[in-house]
Amino acid sequence: MDLYQYIDGLTEEELGVFAKQCDTTPLYLWKLARAQRRGEHLIKEKLSSLIESNSNRLVRRWESNPHDWFVTWPELIGADGAPAVPAQQGAPA
Repeated sequence: MDLYQYIDGLTEEELGVFAKQCDTTPLYLWKLARAQRRGEHLIKEKLSSLIESNSNRLVRRWESNPHDWFVTWPELIGADGAPAVPAQQGAPA
């Protein structure tokens, strides 16, 4: 599930709580979610981790950074539900 899908399913109150847990604002989360859907923005590592943990892992870190998640978080390679690492990239050393 991507960030947009997740926050779209929250009430205004739930979104406020979620944003506070992620140390940001609802407006910023919406801005990121829309930009991410357009392929215009990747979510920074710290916020990606906060989103993942505070969404009870419904929004995974690899959704926030789909092109290079395996470089930032090599420990997720092979995790349940993780996308495949592109063959030309290989696993990080």
